[in-house]
Amino acid sequence: MDVTEIEQALTDRKGVAGEDSDLTGPIQVVGTTPTADGGATYQVTASRLVPVDEGDPDLASLYIPVPVTAAVEVDDHDSVVGVQVPDSDPSTEREARAFTRNLIANGAVRGLTRSGPVRRAAGPPPRSTHEVTTDPAGRRVIRRTGFSLTFGAGPSHDHDKQAENGGTHR
Repeated sequence: MDVTEIEQALTDRKGVAGEDSDLTGPIQVVGTTPTADGGATYQVTASRLVPVDEGDPDLASLYIPVPVTAAVEVDDHDSVVGVQVPDSDPSTEREARAFTRNLIANGAVRGLTRSGPVRRAAGPPPRSTHEVTTDPAGRRVIRRTGFSLTFGAGPSHDHDKQAENGGTHR
């Protein structure tokens, strides 16, 4: 069974015993252990979806992926028979939520209204680095779409400074 098949099996199964699963991809297999019945247990890295802010009605239905390691057990017919997903570290979840609130406040999430003050800086306006997507289970998930680089007042570059190899920067 390859990674794509594991991810599809988890999507089709929608969690353990028919429950909604908060495990999402991309999935990477980091180890495999054969089981006595001819199946296998796969150690995988994936993401667990956590709500951005359960106390805020506008953000309670939005989810963010937080990295986790999980165990996926399949039988000899490659059917998922068990998934163990440990709880995320609370400090990791707090950090991810704070980062996401900051993204939203600064207008970096396409599909959401900026919630913070508009800061004007030299150069073009910042572009969205994240967007709201809908996963196969119908959940609204914030996903990264790219990066944004801004050039501000940083150290000056002395063009006549000697380079480490003795040459001159141009």
